Amino acid sequence: PLPPPCVEPTHLLPEEWGPMSTLARVAPATASEPLGHAEASAARRPDSEGAPSEALGGAFLDDLTLPDGIQVQGGRPVEKKWLLSQCVESEGRSPWPRRSSGGDGGGSGVADVELVREDADSDGRVLVRGARVVLLPRGRAEARAMLTPPSAPSGPYSVYFRLTHNGVGFGERLWASVEVA
Repeated sequence: PLPPPCVEPTHLLPEEWGPMSTLARVAPATASEPLGHAEASAARRPDSEGAPSEALGGAFLDDLTLPDGIQVQGGRPVEKKWLLSQCVESEGRSPWPRRSSGGDGGGSGVADVELVREDADSDGRVLVRGARVVLLPRGRAEARAMLTPPSAPSGPYSVYFRLTHNGVGFGERLWASVEVA
């Protein structure tokens, strides 16, 4: 059986990160299931630390930049950042593997986890570059991507992402939604 979904204990979150209701932010409703769940169970691909990829968890905590619906200038790159939990508090979940030995020894460094654009639901007119995930202390992580919405036409643009390790998706779906005026 797979570990239970990640639920962040409120005592682990600094007050300035806001209410816990942000954890329920997943769209559409079926996106709360890990991507490739059936394939992950069958493959049982080990990661660099020996934990199966499906043992990794991930939950959205907050938009660090570009809240949904924010107006941006078309044709100009903007950086989207999300604060995430690695869900290591959940029984059976493993810390995300580190790509390098860099960091401060407190859980920081570049994660051996990919932030992959989901093209099926994303607006193809938005250019995405530099997507990466950085580990933070206390079981947190920061996902980042540079987005360049088109200069015209004006309107809303959305891009969707998944966290993956060894080609297997996990955690909650992430997205960026901007308005070009």
